[in-house]
Amino acid sequence: MKKERGIRSIIFLPKNSRGQFYLITSMILATLIIGIVAVANYASTKPAPKIYNLKTELSIELEKVLEYKVYSGDDKRAEFAGNFSEYAGSTVKVYFIFSNTNGIEAYYFDGGVKKDITNVVKNGNQISLTVDNLEYNFQDTAKENAHFIIVENINNENYVATS
Repeated sequence: MKKERGIRSIIFLPKNSRGQFYLITSMILATLIIGIVAVANYASTKPAPKIYNLKTELSIELEKVLEYKVYSGDDKRAEFAGNFSEYAGSTVKVYFIFSNTNGIEAYYFDGGVKKDITNVVKNGNQISLTVDNLEYNFQDTAKENAHFIIVENINNENYVATS
């Protein structure tokens, strides 16, 4: 006569359950190790500053604006500066410094409003100004010069590009 086992003993607790115990334990350990490795290898990414592309664009465009002023006599620098500041976005501040034989004009736009920078000093061919407690120096090399400082704030870190 054959000894029959009940369904309960087959599903839940077979007589030789040592192998199942090791199999379940190894699966739990593998899951924990994979989870820890996945968290440890997690890479956080920061948004890339866009000021370096803006620097290239602004250098090209400022040259064209100065050429337009020289050839036509029509001064569109302030209009251009306002439009470019708007284009750059709210996290970017663009400071413009224009100099010629008549003097220096320095300003930036905040919320579409032009604000003059008064702490600009010209000593010979050297222009110095302080922005956000940092001093910047530029060389005057021609009769009409255009310089700029671009400051972008990303996660309370300032990125700066100058002409």
